[in-house]
Amino acid sequence: MKPRVLLVEAIHPDAVRWLREHAEVLLAPDFRAQTLLPLVPEIDGLVIRASGRIDESVLAQAPRLRVVARHGVGLD
Repeated sequence: MKPRVLLVEAIHPDAVRWLREHAEVLLAPDFRAQTLLPLVPEIDGLVIRASGRIDESVLAQAPRLRVVARHGVGLD
């Protein structure tokens, strides 16, 4: 069974294609907590961009979550 990865924002199509070879990929319509809460209980990975902020309440509802990755370049 492939892991489930949730993209909080769109990323480059080549990256999505690569991810789909290794995981089931879901794309959230936005990164508001009320949008993400129903999606996170079944995910293994979460990919955010620089503009995305994930609320603590969202992470608390993701028992399978193993990886949170930030996609992009630069320093915060």
